[in-house]
This record gives sequence, C-alpha cells and structure tokens, in this order.
Amino acid sequence: MPGHGIASQTPIPEWLSQILLTSGDLIALQNLLPTVLFVIYYGFLSPHRNNFVGRALMSLGIALVITNFIVVASLFLGTDYFGREIVRILGYAWSGVASWQVFIALLRVRNYDGDPKDLQFTETTIERHRRLQKERASGK
Repeated sequence: MPGHGIASQTPIPEWLSQILLTSGDLIALQNLLPTVLFVIYYGFLSPHRNNFVGRALMSLGIALVITNFIVVASLFLGTDYFGREIVRILGYAWSGVASWQVFIALLRVRNYDGDPKDLQFTETTIERHRRLQKERASGK
C-alpha cells in the first residue's frame, strides 16, 4: 500500500541514492561474465548431458545468463529497447522451468535409496561412495 513502510517514511538522500544505483549497476554488470563462463565451461567440458542433475544445472546456468543479459541490456539500452517484452517473457519462462527442473532433480537425488550408479554419477563418485560405506561399516 502506498505510504506505508520505512521507504516512505525516511527518504534516501540523493547522493546516497546515486551511489546505490551505480553500485547496483556495476554488480549487475559483473554478474554476467561468470555466468557466461560457467555455461561455456560446463557446456563444453563437462558431461552434463549424462544425468538429470547435470541437465538441470546447465538449464539453471542458462537461465542465469538470460536473466543477467536482460538486466545488462536494460542498463545499456534502457527499459524500452526493441523486443524487450518477448526477451523478458522467454527468459523468465526459462528461469521458471529451470528452477522446477533443479528442484525436481534435488528431490530425486534426496529420495533415492538405490545404487548410486543408477543415478549415472561419475565412476569417481561411485568409488568414493563405496569407500565411505566400507569405512563406516568397519568403524573407521
């Protein structure tokens, strides 16, 4: 409701507002590079297609790139650039699907009682799992 809350009772001085806006812009700008690098490295150098967790993580990485791109595009082009509405709808829809995909992957892993090999983890993960099971059984 208008007129309620701290923001309406204590206005921020103009100089502080400018510092906060500029800082927010710089933070948003620096977020784009690591998300793009993650998608490139994970996409080309990791076997993310081999299991549902990897696919979900890649999908979430792409969603972060799209979201960061939308923010950075608004910084440089303003909020009324050509195609913004479609880019936002598609980007936010992708983010929603990716978020559900990651959540479902989490539930599947957390609720799984079978052999980790069925989850298609890497061999090193399976070997580590078996080693830890043996150590627990032997009391180490």
